[in-house]
Amino acid sequence: MKDGQGGNPSACQANLRRTEAELAGTTSHPVEPKVFYVGETGKTFATRMADHLRLQLSGMYRIYEPEKFSRGEKELVWAGMFGPDGTKRASEFVERLDEIALPLAGFVRGMRFYLAPLALDKPVRQWVERAIKDRLEAGGRWVQDPGINYRKNRPVGLPPISIVVTPGAFGLAEPITA
Repeated sequence: MKDGQGGNPSACQANLRRTEAELAGTTSHPVEPKVFYVGETGKTFATRMADHLRLQLSGMYRIYEPEKFSRGEKELVWAGMFGPDGTKRASEFVERLDEIALPLAGFVRGMRFYLAPLALDKPVRQWVERAIKDRLEAGGRWVQDPGINYRKNRPVGLPPISIVVTPGAFGLAEPITA
């Protein structure tokens, strides 16, 4: 499995042992990707990426029409199975699998994930996660669905942190301050 960017190995296969990370999932738009997910994990990259893939392919996560989603537009194909009534929808997922399978495959293939190893405690990773999300949202690069909870308060005693991103990544030209 390759990432589609210069033939580099996928994070699902790379032998990356860093256990603290930020993940940013983006649409595949070549000029203006939109970020649909920012998350921190205390797991290895490979383990967390396998978790996401398993949940996506099993119908737990929402599925959007892939071509529109690549442009940052959302047309829901499947609402997922998280939430109070979600698991009751498993039989519907199976019944609609013929209809859902192709959009699901295109949706998964269109995702791009960017990884940032961080040797930080979980509360600090969560604060960095929030800062990245806020900056992307303010810059119009955010297409996450509501209901994802991010840390609300700066950890006690944490000085300001400057997060330097690759120039132009996600349309951001300047560092993010957390």
